[in-house]
Amino acid sequence: MSFQSPELSGKGGQIWSRGPKRTQPRVVSF
Repeated sequence: MSFQSPELSGKGGQIWSRGPKRTQPRVVSF
C-alpha cells in the first residue's frame, strides 16, 4: 500500500490517508 500523505492515529491502529491526488480520504484500519 502506498499513500501520498499517510497519518498514523494512535499506536498504528488506523491510517488516515489524505492526499492531493485523492478526492476522498480513505481510512484503513488493520
